Amino acid sequence: MGPELAAVSGFALKIADDLVDELSRPQWALPCGLVAAAAALASVATGVRPDLYLGLILGNAVAGKIDEIPHLAAAAIVALGVLITRPEVTPLTLLVITVLATLDEIIHPVEPTGLRPVLKIGAVVGWAFGVLDGITALAVITFDLGYHAAELLTGAIRCSNPIRA
Repeated sequence: MGPELAAVSGFALKIADDLVDELSRPQWALPCGLVAAAAALASVATGVRPDLYLGLILGNAVAGKIDEIPHLAAAAIVALGVLITRPEVTPLTLLVITVLATLDEIIHPVEPTGLRPVLKIGAVVGWAFGVLDGITALAVITFDLGYHAAELLTGAIRCSNPIRA
């Protein structure tokens, strides 16, 4: 159940971000952000390591993507929530996910396919080398797939309605 919830979290997070940044619908960002946070907390409660979300937050911060007050507030709430839900953090796992998330953000603008492969490939390699447990590795992949699905959806919305209201 944890990896499925991670996919919901990734999807809702990207929708919330694009509602503000791309679709000019900030009034809908908070409900989507709450869904993303709730799904993240539920995934941690059902077996996904908190290192996933903490690493994603740290990686995005290092890459300069947590650049507005709403991003900072959301990151702080999710970080605190996952630590309260499941406080055990493994430094190596956290470091690996942080590095993967940072590289994913840095490489994304120049990566030709738009598929953001760093997190997905890194999760498989991390699992193969025993750095990530199977549930967390799968959750990394499903989170990223959910995020990418939302990116495709909001891109399609922008293409079908190029005039922002």
